[in-house]
Amino acid sequence: MNKLGAPHECIQVAVQMYDLGGLIHASYENANRGLLCAFIERWHAETNTFHLPIGEMTVMLDDVSNLLHLSIVG
Repeated sequence: MNKLGAPHECIQVAVQMYDLGGLIHASYENANRGLLCAFIERWHAETNTFHLPIGEMTVMLDDVSNLLHLSIVG
């Protein structure tokens, strides 16, 4: 990062080239830590699902696209 905290020029080019602009605003600093911890405790890597009191939840590629505003075309 440069002195102002902005990503280096080559990073900015890559972000634009691969249409990853939605990731710029995604940050763990903005997330509720308690909520993140609750989800981490309920993650089961064997099935790639969250086991919640209301049932299982699977995160699909379309969900990630909608949450992070990323293109999944191609």
